[in-house]
Amino acid sequence: MLLVLIAILPVFGLTLYGDLEQRRQAIADIQHKAERALQLTVTKQGELIHSTRQLLMLLAQLPQVRERDARACHAVLSRLLTPDSRFANLRVSTLDGEVFCSARLMTEPVNVADARYFQSVLTTHDFAIGNFEVGPISQKPMVGFGYPVLDETGQVQAVVVATLDLAWLNRLLMESDLPPHSTLTLFDRQGIVLARYPESASAVGQSTADLPIVKTILSQPSGTAQGLAPDGTPHLSFFRPLQDNPDATLYLNLDVSEADALADIQDTFARHLAVLGVVTAIAMAAAWFGGEVFVRRPLQLLTGTARRWASGDLSTRTGLVNGWGEFGELAHTFDEMARALEQREAEHARAVQALRESDDRYRDLFENANDLIQCVTPAGSLVYTNRAWRETLGYTEDEVAHLSLVDIIDPDCQDHCLQVFGRLMAGEKIERIEAGFVSKGGQKITVEGSINCRFDHGQPVATRGIFRDITARKQAEQQLVYVSTHDSLTGLYNRGYFVEAQRRLQRANDFPASIIMLDVDNLKNTNDRLGHAVGDEVLKQAAALLTASFRAQDIIARIGGDEFAVLLPATDAPVAEAVAQRLRHNLCLHNDSGGGHRLSLSLGVATAQQRAELPQVYSLADERMYQDKAAQPRHIRQRDLRPIEDDNETERT
Repeated sequence: MLLVLIAILPVFGLTLYGDLEQRRQAIADIQHKAERALQLTVTKQGELIHSTRQLLMLLAQLPQVRERDARACHAVLSRLLTPDSRFANLRVSTLDGEVFCSARLMTEPVNVADARYFQSVLTTHDFAIGNFEVGPISQKPMVGFGYPVLDETGQVQAVVVATLDLAWLNRLLMESDLPPHSTLTLFDRQGIVLARYPESASAVGQSTADLPIVKTILSQPSGTAQGLAPDGTPHLSFFRPLQDNPDATLYLNLDVSEADALADIQDTFARHLAVLGVVTAIAMAAAWFGGEVFVRRPLQLLTGTARRWASGDLSTRTGLVNGWGEFGELAHTFDEMARALEQREAEHARAVQALRESDDRYRDLFENANDLIQCVTPAGSLVYTNRAWRETLGYTEDEVAHLSLVDIIDPDCQDHCLQVFGRLMAGEKIERIEAGFVSKGGQKITVEGSINCRFDHGQPVATRGIFRDITARKQAEQQLVYVSTHDSLTGLYNRGYFVEAQRRLQRANDFPASIIMLDVDNLKNTNDRLGHAVGDEVLKQAAALLTASFRAQDIIARIGGDEFAVLLPATDAPVAEAVAQRLRHNLCLHNDSGGGHRLSLSLGVATAQQRAELPQVYSLADERMYQDKAAQPRHIRQRDLRPIEDDNETERT
């Protein structure tokens, strides 16, 4: 019996070790999948917050917002709030929280002074994220984002607000590739649930601050925790904040049921223990009742059969029948075990085949994905591209086989992309990349996405990239930047850009520098007598005259209705006066040309020798401009700016 026990113990140990190893590997797989899904979700949410910040920064620079033109501001915001927008509303509030501009029409006054993001913006003068709230206009659950509108001195004049619809957040969570038996939850610093997948409408807006895992997350924002769920079952939790800073306000928690995830392994372990128990019982019975005759010969036969099994021949059977007593039963059990092992081998072969079919399905998924997917060797050759990649860049599959990175990268960003490629080869992780591609037809395409490198035994094998075509978005952003920095009538820079240009000049310390202030005389008379359309044409002609009279490095801006300002970096007083004389000369040529409107300009010139003098020089140039206006003859100060030919006809009459 002792020998039988000694023989069974290694089998028991191997089975126990194998099952424990499967359990350890399963938990490691769960952790890997959970961390990957959590990271991807954090990246998506981070991109959402980043794009929201960029939008609010641009809105804060718009003249309609800075000048508090409620009607024009509403027109701009309502165009941005499309039906498929992720935002529930866009609005602008004063320093006391009163909303004076909203993308959605307000039926009654709205005040956001108590909102967390509003208070944070007033304190930090920077972008802020709020907590869960119900929109006062849309009456939907949402999260608010705020950004300050700063004046020339850096003081907050207003707050631009974007409220994110939580239903859109739920759609983002639905796109996450979650491990089985898991739940993904997004909540704020108060423990309020903002979104959950699998989706639970009743959970959104509920407080979870009393749950132990939420207390752990708020005190230790990033990590892994193991504990009991409210129903008493063991769970694994993986959590991360959406912002990598101590003031993070939004958190993600991926919760996995340990019992459900390991159920199959537990059942397998129980079956293995049951089989070993049966085998041990049979072996003990055979040892108890066996003898010299009934032990040696069956044992030799079993030993020979076991050797053949060890060599891989699982089709071998002992050949013993029940007439051999307990050894016959034991042999039958071993034969059944062999059949089970043989069946397991067959199942393994089927699993390999299923894995191969799964690989084909994933390949089909990549091939038909809307994103651009590529695989590149360390030498820069393209070894795989999906259908969307080939259609976007206009290449056939055969043509791709002869392409390399330098063939498809925009020359303007080729150095940057090749540098990133080299960093990947060196093992560095690149979270996000924005690059420019060139299609077969020469069209420039802007893409953004993620890229990583696969290594084998420490050596790079290939890079894998997933990109999205953002050409249209980049063009829209460029247009928005242009609108926020240029005057819509004349095409010159606007007042906000001119103020920022003075700040840049002070930081660059490019002195001496000069400022020329100009005013179009008699524009009000022209508007009153000839109409605003003629006045607008006068302003356009004045802008064209200024553009032709100044240098490319000079900053020309329309800072008011009929007022213009020119910033001349690295320009001393004599040069500035020479430039002003050239402008006066060009003005005379224009008025003598016989075309357009007769223009009259008052101007003042002042020069700053160092950066501290620039604000006073601006005021001095403005004062000299008014002195120049007052010095003009009375008949010129009162004459409207009619077309030159009409003016000449009047003089002849």
